Amino acid sequence: MDGRRFLSSKSAKRILGPGRSLSGIRNQRGPQTVKRIAIIEGMVIGLHFTAPAMAQTPYDGVWNVTVETRAGSCEASAHYRLTVQDGKVSGAADITGTVAHEGLVKVSLKGAHASGQLVGKTGSGKWNAAVTGKPCSGHWQATKE
Repeated sequence: MDGRRFLSSKSAKRILGPGRSLSGIRNQRGPQTVKRIAIIEGMVIGLHFTAPAMAQTPYDGVWNVTVETRAGSCEASAHYRLTVQDGKVSGAADITGTVAHEGLVKVSLKGAHASGQLVGKTGSGKWNAAVTGKPCSGHWQATKE
C-alpha cells in the first residue's frame, strides 16, 4: 500500500461484500476504482444525513384574519390568528385549507367556505356559509405578522 487510505476495511467490506478485499480490487482495477468507491460512499453517507426539503410557500407564517358578515344572521365580525406552513392553513379548530404558491386561498371552517388572494403581506377575499339553514356571506382581510 502507498500510505493513502481511502476506505476503512469495515467500509470496504460493507460496499464490496464478504470475502472481497479493498486491496484485491485495488490490485485488479487500479487506484481510480478505489477512489470512485470512496466518492460513492461519501455521497451515500451525505444523502443519508441530508434533511428533507420543505415545500415552503412565500406565504408561510402567522396571519391575522378579520371576517365581516355583510349578509345573513351570522356573527357580525370575528378575528382569527392562523398559521400557514408549507401551504397548509391551521389555527382555529376544524379549519382546513391551502394557500397556493401564487397566493390563492381556499379555506373551510365549521361549514363556512372562504376563498381569496394573498399578495405580499396582505390578503382579502369572500366567504359564505349556511348556519342553521340560513345563508350568510361576507368579506375577509388578512395581514401577515
